[in-house]
Amino acid sequence: MVVTLVRGRTVGASGRRARIVRRALPACLIAIGWCAQATAADWVINGHGEARDDDNLFRKPSPQRQSEQIYSAGIGGLLYLNTGSMTANIGGEINRSLFAKNDYLNNTGYILTARISRPKGRLTFDVTASREKRLSDFSEIFSNIRNMQTFTQVDGQVRLKLVGDIRAVVGGSLTRNQNSSIFASGYNNSGASLGLGYFPPTGNYITLLYQQSRSRGLGGQPIDVDGVTEIYRQRFNERRIGATIHYQPSALLLADVRIGYLRRNDKSIFDKNFSGVVGDVSLTWRPRRTIEVIARAGRQLQSDGYIYSDSVRQDFVSLLARSSVTNRLKADLLASYAKQHFVYDILSPVPIEPRTDKLRQLKGGLSYALTNRMTLRLEGRRSWRRSTNELYPYTENAGTLGIKFAFGPGAKIVR
Repeated sequence: MVVTLVRGRTVGASGRRARIVRRALPACLIAIGWCAQATAADWVINGHGEARDDDNLFRKPSPQRQSEQIYSAGIGGLLYLNTGSMTANIGGEINRSLFAKNDYLNNTGYILTARISRPKGRLTFDVTASREKRLSDFSEIFSNIRNMQTFTQVDGQVRLKLVGDIRAVVGGSLTRNQNSSIFASGYNNSGASLGLGYFPPTGNYITLLYQQSRSRGLGGQPIDVDGVTEIYRQRFNERRIGATIHYQPSALLLADVRIGYLRRNDKSIFDKNFSGVVGDVSLTWRPRRTIEVIARAGRQLQSDGYIYSDSVRQDFVSLLARSSVTNRLKADLLASYAKQHFVYDILSPVPIEPRTDKLRQLKGGLSYALTNRMTLRLEGRRSWRRSTNELYPYTENAGTLGIKFAFGPGAKIVR
């Protein structure tokens, strides 16, 4: 089976859920504005610069591989509010990226985030909202086109005390992805969850949840399959039943477990369903007050690139170690490995075949507090991917230098 992308896109109606997503972020910001009568307010201003080298920017085989140097800088801030019964924060960043050899890819992006929480009482809740604009990674579109993605997301969970330490748990989520290129249609995702949780005074808890979600493409992508043009449009339903466990047996050890059974009904032209166990386990070990080690492993089903529902199954593991070397110097090191199995790949210019990618990353950083309210951070990372398809391997190296200023009665960096 050979697939060729056909230029063009069918634009679909946004629908009621899309309008809800667009309005939800301002509504959350209004709620945070209501929290402005805070008894305490801290805020942080930060800036950073990064230099990155990619040896296969457009994810092409030799001799079409092209290396690129990318330089970026950003500035942002975060405001923390506390009314006593509720906490909230709102933040944002604007960034600019410059490409040494492909200046048509130069772009300006941004990130906006907001969160409001009520952690105590008969009725508790958490609501988060975000909006981000960024350039697509070229492993997502297999083309040297310039595609700017805009994500809008709102998530919330409400917990109502029923009897004793038993609470009813209700949640919901909305996600909208828009793309500037005609080669990516975008989508709307919506989901809801319902369950029960046991929240004793110790701080440990367990919840049992049933979740249901659906995804609908904003438009259709014409695709040539064996000489016949068909319209691909992301469309699937998911159902999941699972549990979340937060358990701290001692001051030295903490376990977080999220596990469930997922069924995806893919209603696109490829009809690639999935069913199986997904989830992750995280263990945090603090042998000393200044040392923390976090190990995480799991499996998830994702849509590669957030453009098409590729039914990508990813198995992953990571190990993070961080330490306060002195009162002013902190260090951290992260090693991660992920194995992605693609059930099918509609974007590949070669015949549709399952493929497996292996991704590795090493990242380390040092933070040094110049004063109680100002800190410098130096970070470096190396990422590389190997694949059963010759198009996909790449190696990326990056270095970042950042600075942070903290203000407010509780915002001291050195404590």
